[in-house]
Amino acid sequence: MSTAMELSEQVVQSMAIGAVFKDYGAKVNSLDFHRTEDLLVTASDDESIRLYNTASATLLKTIHSKKYGVDKICFTHHANSVMYSSKNNWDESLRYLSLFDNRYLRYFKGHRDRVISLCMSPKNDAFMSGSLDKTVRLWDLRSNACQGLLRVRGRPAVAYDEQGLVFAVAMEGGAIKLFDVRSFDKGPFDTFLVGGDTAEVTGMKFSNDGKLMLLSTANSRVYVLDAYSGKKLHCFTLTPAENGGTLEASFSPDCRFVISGSGDGSLRVWSTVTGDEVVSWTNHAGVPAVVKWAPRRLMFASASSVLAFWIPDLSKLATQLEMKMCVYKMLRDSIMRPDERAFENTQNLFPDVSFDTLSSIVSQEWSRKIRMNHHRHKNPNKIAEYIRRYASGEDILQISESIDLPPCLFARFLLEHLVGVNRHKVGSYLRDPSQLPDEPIMVPSVFLRGSGSPFKGGVNNSTVMIPGAKLRDDLRRCVENDPVQSPLVEAVKRSKGIE
Repeated sequence: MSTAMELSEQVVQSMAIGAVFKDYGAKVNSLDFHRTEDLLVTASDDESIRLYNTASATLLKTIHSKKYGVDKICFTHHANSVMYSSKNNWDESLRYLSLFDNRYLRYFKGHRDRVISLCMSPKNDAFMSGSLDKTVRLWDLRSNACQGLLRVRGRPAVAYDEQGLVFAVAMEGGAIKLFDVRSFDKGPFDTFLVGGDTAEVTGMKFSNDGKLMLLSTANSRVYVLDAYSGKKLHCFTLTPAENGGTLEASFSPDCRFVISGSGDGSLRVWSTVTGDEVVSWTNHAGVPAVVKWAPRRLMFASASSVLAFWIPDLSKLATQLEMKMCVYKMLRDSIMRPDERAFENTQNLFPDVSFDTLSSIVSQEWSRKIRMNHHRHKNPNKIAEYIRRYASGEDILQISESIDLPPCLFARFLLEHLVGVNRHKVGSYLRDPSQLPDEPIMVPSVFLRGSGSPFKGGVNNSTVMIPGAKLRDDLRRCVENDPVQSPLVEAVKRSKGIE
């Protein structure tokens, strides 16, 4: 499902398993979505690499790496190549693999222990690896030579920001060091401390907008930090995984949500804005230790020894929408009744609905009516009819109510044709009716003709004048009684001190 639908709390809460793949012989230890293609790659403890099409939810290819094993895996920028770490204590090499023809393009050697963190630069061919040998190495796909080496305390976790200009290294003691990619050899330009928690960081990510950082720790906690100051914004506690297993967390593409698997087999989602839990699911087979949001589609993937694709359940969304529409119709029918106390009565009937919401509904309904009827009122014959009615003694409010048109909009029509001014001048008159001339306004003869006209004989026998004072008073009452929240009306009301 594409990202055309906005990712809201209701959409997240509606999400359900759309596809399941159960043919793994052991747990999935890592997965990655391609940034620009509808592809997902997984690495499993059964020594397999599997490639999926996320648009059609189909398995495209399975490749086995029985000699080396396969652990951390990530796409390069090319859709047919991946980088992964060894698992079978072979030589701790990183392997650059072509999925197209199952051919190794390059080996990256140097680590002396298992690689537990692997990250590709979002902008170029650079990538980083963190190892249990307490080193972080910087590489480039175009050369098998190590481009840089950092020695750290304890287990490192690494991540690039979305601009590819900064990378972060988390290490023992809750320290997070930030480096400039172009001058990392000069040391970190900033260091954060996750106060009160010295557990090892098992995973680290930047949000797409670069404003937040996400940490997963060995004591089953998930932290959301301000990426600029290091301030701890939220902390979420999970049930620990069995046998000291790690649990992955992931930002949604819009940075508004965090998802993580938990050791009790559940999947949980929180809001990065409020810190509140949005939804949790308990129907996953096994512990979903690996989880990621898709960058291109409204979905996420989770994995234990099975892989699941999660997408919005449109039937749930339809039910929610129907409920909302039902409430809206009740509010609309109540507040739009032809009753002077309709607004007050609606407030009493629905005390939990704010004044602003009710005002917005009134405005929306008036706007809808305007859109449906606007063209009809601009008909020259209609304009002539309205001007004749006004000239014969009806006021603007009476006429606008009878034709179901907002008073200020009707006044605009009237002024444009009666006084012969442009919209800018009309707005000026509405803001300050005293600008209208004191002398009576003569109705143009063209509006006095026609069937049903009360002015017999046309212009030759009838000179019809509208007092300037009457027009000024009518304009003032238009503004005070107009229910529509249009930019013009709001500006006029503010200028006159009317709330």
